[in-house]
Amino acid sequence: MKISTWRTVPVTLAFIGFFGSSAKAQTFLSLDSCYRLAYERNKEIAVARHEILAAGHKIQEVGVNFFPQLNLYGGVVRFGKDLQLVNYDKLLGPLSPLLPSMIKDKTKVDMSNLQFAAVSAVQPLFMGGKIIAGMQMAQEAKCLREAMLESTEADVYSAVDEAYWQVVALSSKSRLSKAYLSLLNDAAKDVDLLVEQGIATKVDALAVKVKQSEAEVMLTRIEHGLMLSRMLLAQRCGLDAGEAVYVEDERTDRLPNQSKDCQVSTASLSELAERRAEIRTLKSAEKIYALERKMQSADMLPHIALIGGYTVSSPNKWASLDKLGGTYHVGLVMQLPLTGLISGVFKHREATEKLLIRKLETDDARRKIHLQINQCQLKLDQAQKQLLSSQLNKDNADENLRYAQIAYKEGVVPLINLTQAQTAWQQAADALIEAQIASQMAKAAYRRAIGILPRIN
Repeated sequence: MKISTWRTVPVTLAFIGFFGSSAKAQTFLSLDSCYRLAYERNKEIAVARHEILAAGHKIQEVGVNFFPQLNLYGGVVRFGKDLQLVNYDKLLGPLSPLLPSMIKDKTKVDMSNLQFAAVSAVQPLFMGGKIIAGMQMAQEAKCLREAMLESTEADVYSAVDEAYWQVVALSSKSRLSKAYLSLLNDAAKDVDLLVEQGIATKVDALAVKVKQSEAEVMLTRIEHGLMLSRMLLAQRCGLDAGEAVYVEDERTDRLPNQSKDCQVSTASLSELAERRAEIRTLKSAEKIYALERKMQSADMLPHIALIGGYTVSSPNKWASLDKLGGTYHVGLVMQLPLTGLISGVFKHREATEKLLIRKLETDDARRKIHLQINQCQLKLDQAQKQLLSSQLNKDNADENLRYAQIAYKEGVVPLINLTQAQTAWQQAADALIEAQIASQMAKAAYRRAIGILPRIN
């Protein structure tokens, strides 16, 4: 009687060291490469960048208000009648018809083609602090957009992490299922041999075939999920969704040691919370609403400006009526709202209430971030402990399978003991994969919770 020898392949994250020929032809992306692709190609990040550029242009626009506002006017008007500067009928009475028309023409202004042009300048001197508040508000709006960009990047990187480690997990489970199915195939061949020799029963053969069918169904499901996961990772990296994406950690037997590359921060919760983009966003919103309240106060104060300009026209009354001429003007103007003071008081109170709302939201966000950091730290500790436990369980399952194979070969234990050892080995290896991926995800979540984002070179 010849029975094939089963060998347990040491498995941590990967179980069989081969890839299909199509996979070998593909480029394998590291996690940093996926981050870089997402940073360069993600549409949400691109929109956030353009919003920062728009905020920068807004600062330049507001800065123009510090300088004189210049305007140029001009036009040509044609009137149906000329303008008579002297009313001779009223001046001379009944003697007006006796006055020669040559004298009347001297005081007549030709209005058939009136031309005029003017340039004016308005220089704000005191606007109640409104222009300065507007500039500060525009600057804070840019800071807010920058914080929102960082928050968007964190969300995008989190989505990339999830898709990346899902690909790694399913790829590892695919190789595990193939290794498990290979063990079952060897067992099925030997059981069929034993049935022919009358040593094993048909029931033993059917039990192994049932296990084979279950393993094949599981492998089919994993392969389908892996294909969808690759498509999802491609989409989140800004690549064509139909493009197959292969990752570096698919080819490694063991992921990096979590305890070495993710140390728990010793900084206080308050310091860690201030690193978060969400807190910076809310603090910028607070400053914007405080500046808005200042602008409402400025509307209730006098506005003083210096004005000046130069006006030319033809005809004109500053020189000869039939020639082009003009003059300048300079002045100081003041505007003081009267009835607007009443509405201004209510607008100021409204702005104050909005500012208080933003402060309450910031305080609430701090408390939630403190809770999130504690939760992520606890999950990281639990994930590392679970990883160690799963590794120990996997080593025991390897040893158990090895002894079961030897014992079955020697005829000491029945077939059911061997299949149970194989199933326990498969479950332990699957649990190890889950623990490794959970540890990686917990590490990424903790780093994001304390405000640390991947560095994109």
